[in-house]
Amino acid sequence: MNANAQIVELRLPRMTNEIYKKTKVKMKNHRIVMYAFTIFISTLLVSSCGQKHVPRGDIYRHHSEYKGSDGANDIQVETTKDGSLIMTAMGESSHAPAILPFDNATGNIGSPKWIPDALGSRNIKIVINQEVGYTEIAGLRFREEAVINIGQDGAVEVNKEGVEASDKTGNFWISKNVKIEGSDSLTTVMIKTRR
Repeated sequence: MNANAQIVELRLPRMTNEIYKKTKVKMKNHRIVMYAFTIFISTLLVSSCGQKHVPRGDIYRHHSEYKGSDGANDIQVETTKDGSLIMTAMGESSHAPAILPFDNATGNIGSPKWIPDALGSRNIKIVINQEVGYTEIAGLRFREEAVINIGQDGAVEVNKEGVEASDKTGNFWISKNVKIEGSDSLTTVMIKTRR
């Protein structure tokens, strides 16, 4: 006990019926205020607990070669043993942008180059071929199945936390539910991790 601390004895007067009623009302109001304060503090703690704002620079951003306005939608992708990417439509709303190469000298149109990871792509299901062990899309090599969206800013959103991937430069990324700097909403995106 602190040497400067004082013990204070509080003596209450005898409670008459009138004093008891007034005290009971004050105590009830005090409990309401304390209850409201407790809820407020609890809400602040729960909403911010473990949810720091992640700097925008720590979020993976895909840089698509396709600069069109529409991204792919409702497709499934899988890397094959020869390194090519198989795209499969998952429904009537499925589509993916394509680039048609044109040879000015001959006037020939080449085969379309499909862009399943264009900016603005939604509901891209990643399937892993067990013989290959990964699927490469949006500049990332995913080793487990997931569903991704690619924002117009290149941020890769994932349908679940804990999905790991690596990029071509050897950086490792993991999906986490975070608040992005400048926003108060939670989003599950690929952020840089250390290995």
